[in-house]
Amino acid sequence: MNRYVERAPFRSSMEKWRNGSSNRWNDMSWGFVPVGQFQDMDDVNSYILQNGDQGNIQELPGSFKYEDVNGDGLLDDNDLQTFILDRTT
Repeated sequence: MNRYVERAPFRSSMEKWRNGSSNRWNDMSWGFVPVGQFQDMDDVNSYILQNGDQGNIQELPGSFKYEDVNGDGLLDDNDLQTFILDRTT
């Protein structure tokens, strides 16, 4: 199905590659890779920063931990991974 989507120009080639939908599959999504859950506040305080410069102030025991894919100690857009959605079931 072809559809026209109007949007502002992309600011970079990375943004175009990540968010552009022309000539692409439409069953892809981006997200962080979960690696577990926080067990206690010591675990929250010692984990990588998941909220940018705010630290981990929003996380509580039971919140999801996400993988730092590029290993820079900060969870940001550079850690997003592609997920293929199965729409056949």
